[in-house]
Amino acid sequence: MGMMAGGGGLFVNRPEFGRLPQGARLARMEASPHYVNGQFQNLVPVQVMNEESGENRFVAMAKFLFGDKSELSPQEPLLSHKTDLHELDLSRDAAIWMGHSTFFMQLGGRRILIHPWQEPYQRLMQASQGKGYKLLTPEIGEAAYLDGEQPRLFDNWWERMR
Repeated sequence: MGMMAGGGGLFVNRPEFGRLPQGARLARMEASPHYVNGQFQNLVPVQVMNEESGENRFVAMAKFLFGDKSELSPQEPLLSHKTDLHELDLSRDAAIWMGHSTFFMQLGGRRILIHPWQEPYQRLMQASQGKGYKLLTPEIGEAAYLDGEQPRLFDNWWERMR
């Protein structure tokens, strides 16, 4: 059992899992008004489990695995509309959900693709080199201002996370 725990510990400490923030990045995080007692706080409190009513991790897992599944699918078909992004009027602001956690936004005549995973960043950076637009690559929690100079144009910050 000890070997399995030790092996698991070595596995999750591999470079692919990142590292704790250090230096300037840690200082930026600590300067955030949402960073309290060593962690980020939600702007709106979210109750995950109600321990007062007897719900704990075991009960929550049992509900997830064996609970009522009748409300998991919508009763009616969801509305969807296929949008040709090239045909959007640049003078109109728009937000389009592309699937999972990816959004296309058009704000103030600028087009923004928001994607939370690191994998496509390198491909996006290569594809955007030499084009007539700038690729912003803000770190998680870092503001991306659309007017003026950006501190992280074409900055591969995610590669330093390894």
